[in-house]
Amino acid sequence: MLQCRQSAATIILQVPLTSRPDFVKNPFPLPRSLLGDSDGLQCEMFMTLYYDSPLDASCQCEYTRVNVEASLGEVRERNRKDKDPADLFGGEVRVVPRKLKSAYPNEKERVEHGFKWSPLKFYHRKFMRKEVQGPWELRLEMLTRNGVVLEHPINVFLVVTLRSAKPGATVYDELVVEMARLGWGANDLKIRSRERH
Repeated sequence: MLQCRQSAATIILQVPLTSRPDFVKNPFPLPRSLLGDSDGLQCEMFMTLYYDSPLDASCQCEYTRVNVEASLGEVRERNRKDKDPADLFGGEVRVVPRKLKSAYPNEKERVEHGFKWSPLKFYHRKFMRKEVQGPWELRLEMLTRNGVVLEHPINVFLVVTLRSAKPGATVYDELVVEMARLGWGANDLKIRSRERH
């Protein structure tokens, strides 16, 4: 974990990801200070995803052999007629740029501009008074090109920042306590400043 100020906290995850099962953290620790008494969720969430994708130059434009997507959002129970209830999950922290699919309607354009099958992705969402009813979940999902079999897990790095809209919020302290309660085994990262000459 990184701390800049009390009203924000950053989590850095390193995950050795395999094609199945997907990586899931449920519940994701959501600090209470991000939720107003009756105002709902009021914060910004940022995610930066990077992974070491296997490459194959002989595959031309499909040289990147693996795609990983991150999603963070609320899990709700969905009632299905004459069936057991199922969880409904929707990633609520969106990929940047926003409205990506309308700006680049076909997959080829998204690949050409580095938004699909790219090993570096950015996500952002600003929440103002969002009602929270259920637990939140963090997911990493991998898709491989046809015929690709991974011999070893790939390293995935995810940086998640939660920043309160209220400067006096105690996001960092609450996140540390909640991660400890959930058994995440978090450690503070020690960072030293160096003078530049």
